[in-house]
Amino acid sequence: MQIIGREQEPPRHNTWLGLSFERLCFAHIYAIQKALGITGIATKTFPMQTPNAQMDMVILRADKVTTLCEMKYTNNPYAITKQEADKLRRRAAELSQCFPTQKQVLITLVSNQVPKKNIYYNSLITNNITLSNLFLE
Repeated sequence: MQIIGREQEPPRHNTWLGLSFERLCFAHIYAIQKALGITGIATKTFPMQTPNAQMDMVILRADKVTTLCEMKYTNNPYAITKQEADKLRRRAAELSQCFPTQKQVLITLVSNQVPKKNIYYNSLITNNITLSNLFLE
């Protein structure tokens, strides 16, 4: 039996890791809200798919702010690329169109480890939540 590193694992396994991480995040919605400092605000939380975009987690808040949570499970610290930044901007714009009564869309990165900070992270991400936040309930 050969043991291989995650970066060499089959795409199916990496997909499973990503989907499992998303399920873990949905099982810990209260911890995410606590990390965001919004436990006192009424919310609706759900994944969302439109013809133009797929969003891992959307938190519609009664204070008219929408939080778009992008979830990333990676073997190495995640770094947002220009292409990923463009996707996040399109998703935020799609949410603004879908929920026009909301005033603002904030993007939160939920990851298994602290991400690399670069110009795209600094210009887009308002909050970062890691696994340690999910288990501090």
